[in-house]
Amino acid sequence: MRKLVDNATFEANESYLKSIAKLLKYYRKDATFAYNACHVVSIVALEESNAQFLINLDIMKSIVKMLSYHKDSKRCLVKACAALWNLVSVCDDTCKIPSDCFELLWCTLLRHRKSKQVVHTAIGALANLAVATTSHVSAAIRSKYLKILKDIVNKYTSSSEICSHFGAFVANICVNQHNAEKCMNLEFVQFLVKLLRSKCSRTPQAKKHLLAALHNLADVSGFLEHFTICKGIETLKSILLENVDQDISNYIEGIFNYASISESATTSLHIAAFGCKLESVVYVLMNNYDIDIDETDAEGNTACDLAIQNGREKVVEVLVASGATFKEDTFAELEENDKKRINRSVNRGNRHRIKSRDVIETLVTNHSKMIHDMSSVITEFIPGVEMLLILN
Repeated sequence: MRKLVDNATFEANESYLKSIAKLLKYYRKDATFAYNACHVVSIVALEESNAQFLINLDIMKSIVKMLSYHKDSKRCLVKACAALWNLVSVCDDTCKIPSDCFELLWCTLLRHRKSKQVVHTAIGALANLAVATTSHVSAAIRSKYLKILKDIVNKYTSSSEICSHFGAFVANICVNQHNAEKCMNLEFVQFLVKLLRSKCSRTPQAKKHLLAALHNLADVSGFLEHFTICKGIETLKSILLENVDQDISNYIEGIFNYASISESATTSLHIAAFGCKLESVVYVLMNNYDIDIDETDAEGNTACDLAIQNGREKVVEVLVASGATFKEDTFAELEENDKKRINRSVNRGNRHRIKSRDVIETLVTNHSKMIHDMSSVITEFIPGVEMLLILN
């Protein structure tokens, strides 16, 4: 049977498919037969008409039961997951999908998390299942499951296939708002950006699926804060510099639109200064010691310019205290009341900066050359030194 279907010229007919479904129903407990039968199903189900015919014969019930019967046989599980993966992808009748399919696939993934092949096919099947039975999977998803899944995938960051299917799974479950919020709380944004920077994203499909996952998280509250602390904008901009296809460009454009990110932004500090909480601005400053605080965006604005334009007084104060500058024109374009408020912020920022320099100078009063050198360095901006004083 397997040799026959592996022949490139083989074409399955209805009689052949009926025989497979019938035999699998009666001999599913036989490991050798189950292995070969699921291999055949995974191949013939690549043809949609074959898959639909097998689904109508309720073959998925037999295959799902195999996940339990052969739970310790990795070779059987790989083939069973692959068969379900291809069948579920074309199933338009959720009643044909056994209710315990998600649970058994999940148990298979957890039990054999050290097997790359099982992880690959199980996540692929789960990704398609999340589309076919959206409400059922959404109800079954728990935060602890997602955390475990993230930990499993983190061990396979060199596998484009696994990371691609993980991206597809996250994208599919995050159509549901509650699942998207769970993923946000578990720092999936940071993890997805990490994967986009790793070797696993070297294939276009992996990039698309990981970006699709980010895309479906982009309108969730708190996205920008998570996105800025992991250099998300820098990662997306670097991807756009590659020779990418239209789908990838569309996903990135969608992320920008849903998250209200200006297309002119080029650094995480630009995004943080424009629309994130003050804590995110501080985080970016204190955790990026090679940062150019006055780097301009595509329209020639520094982070401080953006903060001023949006009336973010506290952000202006912190940026100025950290050595940031802004254009005179930016200040001149403000209304009079806004000028007064921003001017107060600038003055407070300058006082913090002077205080920081004075503190350092008093620590080295007996070394005049050291005073001069230290003052020069601080004047050029050392992220973190002034911030510690500001936040006390």
